[in-house]
Amino acid sequence: MSQSHVPIRKRPAGGRSLKDFSIVERLCFTSGWHPLRPWESEQARVGRWADWASYLRDWGQVRNELVAHRGSAVRSDGSPLFADLVAAYAAIHGLAALDKASPFAIRGVPEPKAGETLEAYQRRIGDEDD
Repeated sequence: MSQSHVPIRKRPAGGRSLKDFSIVERLCFTSGWHPLRPWESEQARVGRWADWASYLRDWGQVRNELVAHRGSAVRSDGSPLFADLVAAYAAIHGLAALDKASPFAIRGVPEPKAGETLEAYQRRIGDEDD
């Protein structure tokens, strides 16, 4: 039997497929997500995850499928998928560090300064790339 006739298993046994996730949850993998913060109500929940560990577990099961579906492992602006950044941050700093990390730290960009406008911030981080 040639390789082209071997059936491809889309999901690991007991695992999740991309079809198991809503469009909003898929966007959480590509663009951003965080667990509910103490001051947020349950109605603010986005996605099915209660913590970073469950988010990363699901990401590990659907990453290759999502990348194949998108045709790329980067976003349209050239930045990595958010869940890949989260996984890399957790690998370096530990899973518990994610609870204290800002989205800026996870993305590896400087925090905005107090009172800084969006335009000024974009200019400043653009200048740091040069």
